[in-house]
Amino acid sequence: MVKEDLIQLIHDEVGFESKKQAADVLDAITDSITEALAAGDHVALRNFGTFEVRPMAAKKGRNPQTGDPIIIPEHSRPAFSPGKEFSERIRTSDSWNWKRISREIHKMRSSLEKTKSEMDIRSTESREYYSKKIAGYTQSYNELMGKLEGYAHAGGGALREIKGGLQRALEEVTDAFRRAAGKF
Repeated sequence: MVKEDLIQLIHDEVGFESKKQAADVLDAITDSITEALAAGDHVALRNFGTFEVRPMAAKKGRNPQTGDPIIIPEHSRPAFSPGKEFSERIRTSDSWNWKRISREIHKMRSSLEKTKSEMDIRSTESREYYSKKIAGYTQSYNELMGKLEGYAHAGGGALREIKGGLQRALEEVTDAFRRAAGKF
């Protein structure tokens, strides 16, 4: 994952109007952490981890070009110590898959809501366009529900609640499309 991927995730998760807003937030966070470390402070983010500066003792090394022995002077370097929850999430890879699916569900819900509002202002010739769109969203919904079924053992009641919410959301959007189509 690169910075642009993080910007996209922040944009999608928070719902910023532009990627520039998400980029500004990411830059503000990284700049603040960098400034704190440069000032000799540490930055602790509960359940995520701690950024700090660690002193490094002088040591013997080798010049990589010549192979000659050299002394590497003492210096400081930035370090990160993961928090307990962070380490646990990394250790259990399914939680990352769950988060990814959750983001996809959020994107799909946003797309459905946007399409619903667009439908309200479109003319008769748009009916076919929206029929195809709703079919695509329904297919995406069904695929995501299949993935959720696969995670049902890991999340139990929470997954059933999310599944029920998704089913209700799809029913509402489908009903809205039908009502809107009747207006044309």
